[in-house]
Amino acid sequence: MVYKGPGSFTGLRIGISVANALAYGLNVPIVSTTGKDWQLQGIDRLKKGKNETSAVPDYGSEPHITLPTK
Repeated sequence: MVYKGPGSFTGLRIGISVANALAYGLNVPIVSTTGKDWQLQGIDRLKKGKNETSAVPDYGSEPHITLPTK
């Protein structure tokens, strides 16, 4: 179970990547939730068998990507 956001870009990207890799490598289900009671929601989803193939982060807004400077 992983908190999918909103949050910092780097923190969510690294945390969710590690969670996805562990879930895949250990062959265990993964769910991603958000909100104040995200842990209870995640446990409920796991009990109901509503797992995901991979968790996807929710950054809260579109990323601000700048063009490289020369």
